[in-house]
Amino acid sequence: CRCDNSLHFMYGEFSHGVEMRQSKDGAYDKSFYAEDMFHLSKYGNAVIGKFLWNSMLEPVGNKSDNVNLGHDFIPLKCPTKERLYVQTLGNK
Repeated sequence: CRCDNSLHFMYGEFSHGVEMRQSKDGAYDKSFYAEDMFHLSKYGNAVIGKFLWNSMLEPVGNKSDNVNLGHDFIPLKCPTKERLYVQTLGNK
């Protein structure tokens, strides 16, 4: 097997500063979780997916570490002319 050193896998710490979604009265927002209150609902997966995508487009060493899941609108980041690809150690 020939190895190609251009492929990189990185552990993403985007969930390091995550604050779990709570309602205004401080109770956990049940819409974020599945019926078992352990797994995420479709909505919860969509929110987490947006934060993961945005994290992959942030430069290595400059990732967001304060994630507030209470925001209803999370804009998706897009590649830029300066950063065309998902950010890894090999293409920073």
